[in-house]
Amino acid sequence: MAEEPIQNAQPVVPHTTTSRLSEPPKTPSKGRNYWIPRIFTYILMALPFLYFLYLANSVTGDLPSLEEIERPKTVLSSEMYSADGKILGYIHKGESRIDVDLDQVSPHLINALLVTEDKRFYEHSGMDGQALPAVLFGFLKDREVRGASTLTMQLARNLYKNIGREKSLARKIKELIVAELLERKFTKQEILRAYLNTCNMFGNAYWIQTTSKKLFKKDAKDLSIQESAMIVALLKGQGVYSPYKDPEKALERRNTVIALMANDGMITAAAKDSLLKTRIVLAEELPDVEIDLAPYLKERVRLFMDEWGPLNGGYNVYQDGLKIYTTIDTRLQGYAEQAVKEHLTVLQKSFSNNISGR
Repeated sequence: MAEEPIQNAQPVVPHTTTSRLSEPPKTPSKGRNYWIPRIFTYILMALPFLYFLYLANSVTGDLPSLEEIERPKTVLSSEMYSADGKILGYIHKGESRIDVDLDQVSPHLINALLVTEDKRFYEHSGMDGQALPAVLFGFLKDREVRGASTLTMQLARNLYKNIGREKSLARKIKELIVAELLERKFTKQEILRAYLNTCNMFGNAYWIQTTSKKLFKKDAKDLSIQESAMIVALLKGQGVYSPYKDPEKALERRNTVIALMANDGMITAAAKDSLLKTRIVLAEELPDVEIDLAPYLKERVRLFMDEWGPLNGGYNVYQDGLKIYTTIDTRLQGYAEQAVKEHLTVLQKSFSNNISGR
């Protein structure tokens, strides 16, 4: 006989302890090992912002005022003229600075300058966008910013000492800001003129006119193509490319500038080939001119003007660019000095005999 199912049977559940799987998860302890990675992450995230603040403070703290930008002050040497309109000399302290207009500068010099230093000068507004990547790449590569400076940026550095000369991104940003302001305030011709009259081109010969006189004993308007190229070559490094210290390097750099002028169509290929063969002829190889005449008179004039200036309008003969006209005629002065040289040997011998009682 089959067994009948037990009615209302309950399943048997074995007696067990409470399972750990049912316990709530424990919160991990926030100890030192937890916070160190987070702090390090926060620091990394804050670094760009901190650097931006540092850079902004470095830039804005040293920028020239708007008044300084609108009315830049420059130091000018005073010029001394003869009665027949010749330059007898310059009065200055330390640095000789003679201001000239663009029409008093050789077009060859201007062409050489633009093709070498700022080919897109008339196209940009202070910053050359095509050259900007070179600035950033140079800084990221070795923390130094090289090249890519427009003439306006170089002018900003020449005019305002507080921009500084150190090789840094902060200095470049200062130059960019001031260059943009200069471009808004002045025309391209005014900027070019200011650059030529503020740039230290060779030793203590500041500006184009003084450099031209020092190197070639001629006015800036009379510079030839090869002479213009030599002066522009010095902008890359007057210590390295000095024609006095290293004539070979100077000639090589000068020829590079001439080649750039030819590539840009400023001179013909035939002219380039001819000019590359010319040697560098410096002032020391040229005959003396009026600037060597009447040294005693020029010294007396300097002493007189040094006293006269402050009492008559507060002029400073060493930095106000005065034009001083004398009564000396260079032709007569030249004849007189030549006569003294010819007879000095005889006169000196006669004088010595008189002193010794012979």
